[in-house]
Amino acid sequence: MHTVSPHDAASWIADKLTAMADPEFREIYRAYDTAYDWPAADPRLPALADRTRRWLLIQPPSPDHPAPAADPIIVRMIRKDGPATSPSWRRLDELLSNLPVD
Repeated sequence: MHTVSPHDAASWIADKLTAMADPEFREIYRAYDTAYDWPAADPRLPALADRTRRWLLIQPPSPDHPAPAADPIIVRMIRKDGPATSPSWRRLDELLSNLPVD
């Protein structure tokens, strides 16, 4: 990703470092790691998706690191190596995309 879009990669890294300072984010991050091997139909996934959505909703926008435009190459890279690598992560991705924004 850094090769395709160094500025965006630097922004994402800075945002990740900021998020890692948040204990709730770290717990969610560990929960995703644990969920990696769960089956896609695991009944715990909707609650994890909802917890993730709630955390995302309370995050303030970052004036120093605005969300980058969705570069199609980067989107393909994320999809290729992201949630599709785990049935449960793919399901979490589906659940998050279907949850109400509030």
